[in-house]
Amino acid sequence: MTAVFFAHNEPIVKMGIEAVRELGIEAKPSGMGSVTDAVTLIRHLRIPTISIGPDDRTAHASDEYVDINQLATLTKALALVIMRWCG
Repeated sequence: MTAVFFAHNEPIVKMGIEAVRELGIEAKPSGMGSVTDAVTLIRHLRIPTISIGPDDRTAHASDEYVDINQLATLTKALALVIMRWCG
């Protein structure tokens, strides 16, 4: 699973890290070389933003795919973050 975060001390980042760790995944905050809609939120609106996704080794290739187990884990991580963020 890959996670891209705004700044390590932001509350949304901490929630993302906690969520993936609770699911038994080592959180590795990092940057990546692709563009997402998060760029608009981060650069133009200064809104702390996270992107959490499956292992990116199989992304953006002619035979792109996501392992079903990673998809299920990703969905759980996103649900945890959303529930906690929204209270």
